[in-house]
Amino acid sequence: MVNVPGTAPDITRIRSAVAAFVDGAGFDWAALKGSRAAVPLAEICESHSLCLVEMSRLTHASVGRHMACLGVLSLPPEPSRCQIAGYIFGDVNRAFIFINRDDPFARRRFSLAHEIGHYMLHRGGFLARATARPKPVPVAMEYADPREAEADAFAAEILMPWELVAPDAMPLHRGEIGPERAVTRLAARLQVSRQAASRRLREWPGAS
Repeated sequence: MVNVPGTAPDITRIRSAVAAFVDGAGFDWAALKGSRAAVPLAEICESHSLCLVEMSRLTHASVGRHMACLGVLSLPPEPSRCQIAGYIFGDVNRAFIFINRDDPFARRRFSLAHEIGHYMLHRGGFLARATARPKPVPVAMEYADPREAEADAFAAEILMPWELVAPDAMPLHRGEIGPERAVTRLAARLQVSRQAASRRLREWPGAS
């Protein structure tokens, strides 16, 4: 099932997909959530049928050239020459994930998690999707394509599950630390961007 525009992603379905991805790689998702440390996303990815490729100046064209060298010539045409953050190409059995090497480390982690989200949630058949490089966004984001909202929600759930957010969210909402310190600590500990950490802290279910 894919959400219709304007509705929130099905978090229960997304959390089930996260657990299936992590546990399917031989990792203990419950143990990782209790560790307080950043989720070892690249290591988990290696245990699946996913080929991770990092390229500088990533564009649709550079992805197409790389796939052509592998004998895959059926990438959808894309006139834009703008750089992209990530791209996934594959099917139900195997996929290639491309990440823009020029982006900061935390951004690359989120891009990888986002593309894995597409793989786990949207790979009923042929899959080819690009992810634009990020721009400043308001607190409430609107998505033209609900699959992008689902992939972002997957990325948040695998990189920042509430169990790993709690050590910074709880003292923040008790007034023991300020927002800047909470964002800085969470971003550093979970290896995510400050923007992603700030948004996750705002969404903390114990905030109200």
